[in-house]
Amino acid sequence: METGFKRSSPSVEIIIKFACVRNKRKIHSMLLFKRAFSVSRRAFSANKKDFTIVSKQILNDPCFDIIRKDLTLSLPSIPKDPYTLSSDLNNLLKASKKLPPSHHSAIHNKLIEELAKYEFGIATIHSKFLETLGKPLTTEAFIEIIKNNPGRVNSSWELFTKYLDQFTELQDDILLCVLEKMVHFDAVDLADGKLDMTVEDICKSLILVEMISKKRLIPENIAITLVKNMLKQKVSFQLPSIIGLCKTPIFDLIEDLTELTSRQVYDVYKALPFDVVATNKEFLQKAVAIIGENLQIVLTEEEKENATSFKKIMEGLRLEYPKLNGSNPDYEILTAPIDTKTDFIDTLNELARTNLDTTDIHLAKNILRSIGVFRGDMTSFFQFYRLYISKFPDHSSDLTFETFLALSYQSYKTSNTTLAEYAEAFIGNCTEPDLHAKMLIVLILTKSKFNIDDSLDIYNKNIQSLSKEKNEAANLSSSDLVTESLILAYLSKQDVDFARVIFDGAVGEKVVEGLTAVRRIKNILSEYGEAVTKEDFESVMEDKILKVMQDI
Repeated sequence: METGFKRSSPSVEIIIKFACVRNKRKIHSMLLFKRAFSVSRRAFSANKKDFTIVSKQILNDPCFDIIRKDLTLSLPSIPKDPYTLSSDLNNLLKASKKLPPSHHSAIHNKLIEELAKYEFGIATIHSKFLETLGKPLTTEAFIEIIKNNPGRVNSSWELFTKYLDQFTELQDDILLCVLEKMVHFDAVDLADGKLDMTVEDICKSLILVEMISKKRLIPENIAITLVKNMLKQKVSFQLPSIIGLCKTPIFDLIEDLTELTSRQVYDVYKALPFDVVATNKEFLQKAVAIIGENLQIVLTEEEKENATSFKKIMEGLRLEYPKLNGSNPDYEILTAPIDTKTDFIDTLNELARTNLDTTDIHLAKNILRSIGVFRGDMTSFFQFYRLYISKFPDHSSDLTFETFLALSYQSYKTSNTTLAEYAEAFIGNCTEPDLHAKMLIVLILTKSKFNIDDSLDIYNKNIQSLSKEKNEAANLSSSDLVTESLILAYLSKQDVDFARVIFDGAVGEKVVEGLTAVRRIKNILSEYGEAVTKEDFESVMEDKILKVMQDI
């Protein structure tokens, strides 16, 4: 690594060292000057001739007119580097005691505006002179300080809040500059390997976004980074305020749909027009399932913790810096459980408007599952069933199974034997091997509610005909899963001894094979051991059986 600049003249001595500063951060290429100046090599050419041109341009500025004669006398040659220019002018200003403070201020601000990008230490020196004079930074000088601040001594947010009260009005240019640093970080953070925004970074960024009057000026890359980090940090309840700033479809920003929580899917879904959601088939199916299957959408524990932190940070920032005005949303409402009844009806209407549910069998099955199993509205269920059976004649087996499942589920849940009898009328169409195995699982579990002997009888009549071939996804066979359901049925009746007999016999006869299948059943037995000591054992086991039916 290069540790210094090669200069054409040895008269300017620069000492360059590596150092570690502030919180033991390892700054890989910090440059220390004799007078604590830092060099930004990306902007400053080592060629003196180049900077001579820059010096001439700076010194030709009208703010120097009042000391033009003194300049001619004091600077017989044009300064050939930023440090020399700054030092010579500082000495000249110190000698010009009769010069009004306003002229001192204009020159110091000009030097910050022009030299911060070359040597940030120069900006620090001249800003201190301004503090001594009691004069404010110009907007341009402040922007250059924020833009070029490496973050070693003060973070860009700290500098922003330090000078906040100097400005009667925070222009969009200032807010945009600070926002850029909040989203893409100071150089010292990047050197430390920082990759993701924190919840606090997101809070500060959202305050800045809200204060920017012309939202169209916000670069899309900033909005994209914010969206990605809001999803990653699980604070997606604020997404609606940002998604509209992205021209890039949000689906392109989601790396893995399976990683999204139910609340995140809901927030993205609600933040977009339905016709936009409909362009992404995978997301639409997921959103329909989540809204349909959840009567209420609640935050995960991680989301609750981050929402609490978000609220605390936001309120603290508004209190500490009153100038950071803006709306104060009710975070209790934003993070409260969401009743999905109206959203589900609206979604069904949109699907009907676009004919998507009558052209996509996966959506049709999702809707039937949601209405019949999760919402228990059998009247509406059969209305949709009749519609879909006419639209998807090649998928009658799938639709028939959904009908059998809905009736069986509600039968078990409500202890209604009549519904169980209705369900059995749909068994004949579930002849495909995979559907047949699923049907047996549901039937065994449903029968256990009323007569466990019927469950055993169904198992004995069918187990030998079931496939023992493992599926690739779960490494389980139909034989494994049906046996597991019978064991669960007996455990729900607190007959753990017979459940173990079934397990041992199935393993011995190789009806159940493989580590995955054996481990799953052992886990069920272990969960039973924990549940049986509880007063609500019966409801715990019933909920477990209902969950198996929901997920089948």
